Parts: sequence; structure tokens; C-alpha cells
Amino acid sequence: MSRRRVSDGLPVAAVFGAVALAATATLGLGGPASSAEPPQIDVIGNGTFTAPPAHSGTPTDWLCQESASVRDDPDWGRLLEGAPSAGELAWCTQRVTVLPNSTYTLRAGVRGPYVFLGTEGGGPGETVQNWSNNPDWNALTVTVTTGPDSTSLLVRLHGWYGQAPYQVKWVDMFGPGVLPSWCVPPSWTSPAPPSSPPPSRTSTAEPGSTANDTPAPDRTTVSPSFRPTGPCPSQR
Repeated sequence: MSRRRVSDGLPVAAVFGAVALAATATLGLGGPASSAEPPQIDVIGNGTFTAPPAHSGTPTDWLCQESASVRDDPDWGRLLEGAPSAGELAWCTQRVTVLPNSTYTLRAGVRGPYVFLGTEGGGPGETVQNWSNNPDWNALTVTVTTGPDSTSLLVRLHGWYGQAPYQVKWVDMFGPGVLPSWCVPPSWTSPAPPSSPPPSRTSTAEPGSTANDTPAPDRTTVSPSFRPTGPCPSQR
């Protein structure tokens, strides 16, 4: 006895199998819901050296040797200037927060002899650097990719032993990050209704008495607890 076939000549079992596969593929088109990508932000703090101190000293958010400090410049505004010696590189460092398995681009506007820019980390490819030897302003660029367990990197700027002073007018490092809470737009959803009616005054109190009133909530417990502690990072 011959096998039963449909009009197109295919065995019935093959047709049913094709239908089942098509249905599975259709259901799988959407796939799992993907989470939103983190924003691309500048993870460097005070990259323009404009935060206090007002005129000189170690810039806010940075850790520097005494031979490196910010100063005012009549042409370029605030600058970081390092003056290396025979035994010092005149370095400045900053630890930045990063996300695992992510790529960041570190850049700096520099001038002077043997200016180095780089990062230090514990994973492969996280310790990288670049340098320039140019008396005019130029941009140094370093690309770093974090490992699966990385949460921070050390950013370094420095000159070279015994060389003339170097200057830096800006630093940024763009890549995926988490915005501080005060930089995230508030949700516009309506507040949920209270789960129970507000307490009312009992009938045992004398007229005009507040003895049995429910005390008003402490204002300090109902107002937002966070306060901005710095500018919002730049975003791309």
C-alpha cells in the first residue's frame, strides 16, 4: 500500500513537521526581552580641572604628586601642569567606575615632552598607555576593554624623569556607565493609592483637644534623602 500524500507530493508526516517547525520559529522571533543598554557617559570626574581648589593645588577627584597641580592660564583657562624631576614623574591618578566586559575610550588634550596617558587594571588588556612628545596641543587616545570581573580602573597621567613640564587641559573617558540618581529623569507614573484610610481622631478627646491626634509625619522622613553631590556626567 502506498503512503498517503498531500497534493504537493510531500508525505503527510513531513508537512506536519514543517508546520511545527514554522510555528516554533514564529514564536521564537521575539526571543527573550533584552534589557536596555547602559548610557554612554564620561566616567572621569573633574576632567576640565575647573572644580575647587580655585587657583592651585591638587585638583578635585584626582590624586597627584606635589610636582603636579592645577593653575590658571591666561589663554587656556585652568590647566593641570606637571613638573617632573630626576626622581619624579609628576603623576596624577584617578580611580573610575567601569562596567565589566565593556570598552572605554580615554582621551586627553596635552602638550609638552613625553606626556603619558593610560589605565591600570587587573585583567588582561586593562593596563594600556599612549604618549606624545609635542610642544603644541594634541590629543592622546587610549582604548581599554574591561574583563568579566572589572568594576574600576586607575587612570594615570604623567611626564618623564628630568623632562620639561607638561600640561593637560582636559581629560574624558567615554563608555557604558550608571548615571548618579540625581541625573536620572523622574518617573511620571501616578502615585499608588494608600492601602488603608488615614487614621482619624478618636471620639474620647475633648473638643479642640489634640491629645489623641495622630502625630504628623516627620518632614525629614518623607522628603527625598539624596542631594546632588556633583555635576551630571556628559553623555553621548
